[in-house]
Amino acid sequence: MSAEEKDVSRKKNGTFAKKGHGKKVLGLRKGLNSRLASSNGDPLPPVQKHMDETCDTDCDIPVHIDHDYYGIQEEVIVCSDEVDEDSFVPDENTYDWRVGRRIVELGMLADGLRACKLCQFPLQLHNCISEKKFGLSHILNIKCENCELINDVATGSRHRTEKGGLAWDANTKLAAGVSYICQNYVCKALAILIRTDSHEDGIVVSFDGAWQKRGTGRAYNSLTGHASLIGNKTGKCVGYALKSKKCRICSAAKEKNVTPRKHNCKKNWKGSAKSMEPAMACEMLQSVLDQGEKVSTLVMDNDSTTIARVKSTVDQNITKRCDSNHTRKGFTASLIELSKAHKLLRNTKVRSHIERCEHSSCGSWCRGNEEGYKHKALPYGKPLDDRDLREALQSLMEKFSSKSSELAYMGSTQPNESFNYMAASKAPKRLFYGGSESLASRLSATVCQKNEGFEYMSELNKSCSVSPGTYTIRHMRRKDRKMQRKRLRVGQPDVKRRRLELKAERQSKNASQSVLEENLHTYPLVFFDLETGGLGRTSDIIQIAAKCKEKEFSIYAIPTRCISKEASAATCLTFDGNNLCYKGEAVPAVPPFEALIAFLNFLDSFNHPIIVGHNIQSFDLPILRHHLGSSNLLERFSGNITGFLDTLKISKKSLKDVNLSNYKQETLVQTLLGEEYEAHNAMADVTSLEKLYYSKLCLSDRTLCENIFYLSYYTCKESLEPLLRCKVLSALMLRKLVVNGLSLSHLRQIHTRDPENGLRNVFTEPLTENPKAARITKSAKVIQKVVEYFSL
Repeated sequence: MSAEEKDVSRKKNGTFAKKGHGKKVLGLRKGLNSRLASSNGDPLPPVQKHMDETCDTDCDIPVHIDHDYYGIQEEVIVCSDEVDEDSFVPDENTYDWRVGRRIVELGMLADGLRACKLCQFPLQLHNCISEKKFGLSHILNIKCENCELINDVATGSRHRTEKGGLAWDANTKLAAGVSYICQNYVCKALAILIRTDSHEDGIVVSFDGAWQKRGTGRAYNSLTGHASLIGNKTGKCVGYALKSKKCRICSAAKEKNVTPRKHNCKKNWKGSAKSMEPAMACEMLQSVLDQGEKVSTLVMDNDSTTIARVKSTVDQNITKRCDSNHTRKGFTASLIELSKAHKLLRNTKVRSHIERCEHSSCGSWCRGNEEGYKHKALPYGKPLDDRDLREALQSLMEKFSSKSSELAYMGSTQPNESFNYMAASKAPKRLFYGGSESLASRLSATVCQKNEGFEYMSELNKSCSVSPGTYTIRHMRRKDRKMQRKRLRVGQPDVKRRRLELKAERQSKNASQSVLEENLHTYPLVFFDLETGGLGRTSDIIQIAAKCKEKEFSIYAIPTRCISKEASAATCLTFDGNNLCYKGEAVPAVPPFEALIAFLNFLDSFNHPIIVGHNIQSFDLPILRHHLGSSNLLERFSGNITGFLDTLKISKKSLKDVNLSNYKQETLVQTLLGEEYEAHNAMADVTSLEKLYYSKLCLSDRTLCENIFYLSYYTCKESLEPLLRCKVLSALMLRKLVVNGLSLSHLRQIHTRDPENGLRNVFTEPLTENPKAARITKSAKVIQKVVEYFSL
């Protein structure tokens, strides 16, 4: 070991230094000696003192002395002692390195800060005095605390280009990414440029009016009306107007024939309610012009009177944009009108398909023109081929194409509709506020809520020198947050998609229900009861009674066997082999076949009646069906009857909250009507049942559809046998139809009412207990086979 090495191997306190520390000190001394030898006796920078002070300190950082630049003096820049950090002036390519954010490779930065290029002393980032920017990458100029050398520290890696130069990796990757996605960004930028046309030098506003009266738009006799003008970009209300045809104070003074007292009269209109809307539009637009602003475009519905009045009285240069919702509704209404002559348009899916696209003008990207393409929106995937329908649609489209300039870039009056909804919540249409200042104040509050949110109430209290209230402010802020969350949620694509799915489900269910419910309320209700000679399903019928309003029917039938003791005790009817007696007195009776014929003749006097009875599903109808079948009268009976209602099941559903001991007919009549009658007399039974039904059990159309049932399983099965033999339906599908009470006549009737979509709506109707399951089937193949069978 040399003397120099021994000198540095011990510290001042006598302990031995680490080997690495000794190497570092030797490296620093060698560098100093080298600079001293090349300086020809000139004084060195004042770093020796600092080096001497640091030589005796312990340092764990290794010193690398094998770098190339140790022997190259030109690459080492030594700062003189006159260099001041505050006096450093960066060039035009540098700026304050503490401002903004950088893309930094931490590994490169750590390597650059490891040691000074001159003295190998660790660099500190806070000693950075300037920065040079190269795109996304930078070079930091960091001064060494030891030798005051300015070191260049790169924040990222570089690579050689094809031409041999150096390029930053971050800049190269950025250029590659921009070249990949620039097309989408350019398209978006062009779309924005189209929407912000330079020729629109004024503001774009949407306009809509409303009346404070409930109606469908055809009753133009409201006493008050209001309108709003809302900016297209801000969504703020820039103007509102109110027209009123009545003042209560003036009306009261006129009735008393006196001069009205001094008051703030809000009566400002004498014309019709229909003419309020154009007048309010002109008033609001003129007010905007008076304030020094210019309106270039007015977004509104298809009211031609309003825009004509605006151009003639306010500014003829104002252009009109059609509202997309009103235009779409008008087109759909035209299609519904055409559906009177073209039944295919009665299907909502067909109308939706026509509203979207006409594939003859599509490009190669569209599959609608491919041969054999199956259209999902059309019935059974088949394309439309009705020439008369196409000609009608062509003439309809000519009306819309004549105003293509208004339809090319449509707007929306949805903010105005929202304003009208808010106004209706503050001034309900069922109440009249237009006779005083109340309606004007409520509309003003609506404008504040539209522009400022619910917190306008606290600001209003402050303006009136009233404490806004802590709980009021908290409640209003909570409502504002809730409204903001709802606004963000309803605008999301998945929420919109789910909303459309629910709408389609409701339309499908309503369509199937409308097919089944059609004209049920027009069918007469015939109340019916039987008295039998026993409790078996083959027991003799001894009395038939029916009643429909004023028409009554009652007949006794001669039994073919003895009446059981239980039945005789209940009905008070006995048979001695020759005469049928009621309470011991003989009554006129006819043979069973004649009784059935007389009953069918009575039913034929009605147009497809609905038979109503108590417990007829499990007792009366099976017995009646047995005797009608044995007499070959069942087909005649079923062909004239629409369906049956069992008041026992209806009463169990609708009267479950009533305290009843049982659901027998006599118990219901006695409890609900407070009357007693002669039970088990067929005529007395139907009379009391009719009174009970209309007073306590009367059903709506939907409830009637849910509770109506048809003949037994065997009747449906026998009628559907042809479909099974022709392999149109499988045994499983037939069983489902029978369980749902759909016979062959019902299927034919459904197909006749709606040939295109009736059977599909009924078959695919979701079940109430399981909305994902269909009533019969969702298979398009099965449904198409049934449709083709009935189309033959």
